[in-house]
Amino acid sequence: MWNLVWFKRDLRLHDHAALWHAQQNPIIALYIFEPDYWALSDTSQRQWAFTREALLDLDQQLQRYGGRLLCMAGRAEHCLNQLLDHLDTPVVVHSHEETGNLWTYDRDKRIKALLRERSDNPRVACNE
Repeated sequence: MWNLVWFKRDLRLHDHAALWHAQQNPIIALYIFEPDYWALSDTSQRQWAFTREALLDLDQQLQRYGGRLLCMAGRAEHCLNQLLDHLDTPVVVHSHEETGNLWTYDRDKRIKALLRERSDNPRVACNE
């Protein structure tokens, strides 16, 4: 079984609840670059530059433990579906519950619905 940890805004290894819950099995660390999010009026190039540096640092930290950060681009629903379809082993999806804007709130509701729908497949479960 794999544990998929979806990093959204909480881009760190230490004191990360979703990562702590996932540590019992091999972990896939995932970040999804969502162009629609970064095109919002309340995001900026400066914020993206900071996020990019944090992602590079997170990947370096993961490499010290023998891992890597998988980065995908597109709508989160599409990326997660694609990744889950590709994996041939049971997967539990973990993510950190966070405070964002209406766009991220709606996205997270769509992801929960998607994972709930896919949970009929015994290979997929959600733990947020």
